[in-house]
Amino acid sequence: MKRIAATSDQSFPRKATDWVVHSTFDKTFNLTDLKQPKMLALMATGEKIVPGGIYLSQKDFREIRQALPKVESIKSTENQLFIETVGADWEIAISPSEQTILSVKGIKSVQAEKLLAAGQKISAVTGFSYPLASFGDPQNNPYFQMMQEFNQGNELQKVVDYLIGRGRGLTPAGDDFLLGWLFVDWLNNQSTTLTKAVYNRVENNQFTTDVSRNFLTRAINGEFSQPLLAVADFLTETENTYDLAELIQAVVDYGSTSGLDTLAGILSGLLLIRGVK
Repeated sequence: MKRIAATSDQSFPRKATDWVVHSTFDKTFNLTDLKQPKMLALMATGEKIVPGGIYLSQKDFREIRQALPKVESIKSTENQLFIETVGADWEIAISPSEQTILSVKGIKSVQAEKLLAAGQKISAVTGFSYPLASFGDPQNNPYFQMMQEFNQGNELQKVVDYLIGRGRGLTPAGDDFLLGWLFVDWLNNQSTTLTKAVYNRVENNQFTTDVSRNFLTRAINGEFSQPLLAVADFLTETENTYDLAELIQAVVDYGSTSGLDTLAGILSGLLLIRGVK
């Protein structure tokens, strides 16, 4: 058995759990326990820190990734992951040292306006086929009127039902939008209405993909990628040294349009809370 080390975010499960391979890609593979929406994502060190991520050396990741077709069992205990395959076994010591928990709150209006202004200058096209710039403008945002109408009527379930699962891919555009909206909601002291509406649709697998259910479930619990945590710091601190263009680019670089779609949700959420103040 090969004994290796890895880091993870602080949500690594503490209970003994059996896992199976859910999906594999060039730079990551996902594990599921078939009982809950949350997944584990194994990848090489240097990739973006995301909720549920486990980070191995490049060499160890490649070796395990290549052996997955012959996997026999995958188990976890507190701070350990065991992978058994036909040709080799691994005992992975997990160090839960990466931060993915949102710990800051209280959006500063001046910072929100800066982000909205920057978003209005980005012409890149989202997964909704609208440019990101349109989402920073209440007159051109395709979903703002619907969000505003049902938010005032306390019927956010209708908006969530319209968005969830909308679009193609492992994380449809509507789901990434909801993740961005949940992010703003958390920073703005989290309303139970939105989180409940999203939870109502991710507690089973009828409405969207397993990967989206994982990320939305984690967002409900305040777990976000490190690029988004940096945006949170920017929005909640009037005095900071962040380069806004760099912050935005780090989010945009995630996936094909996932980062853009998440930013669309963030801009829309900022417009919504600005509209009700």
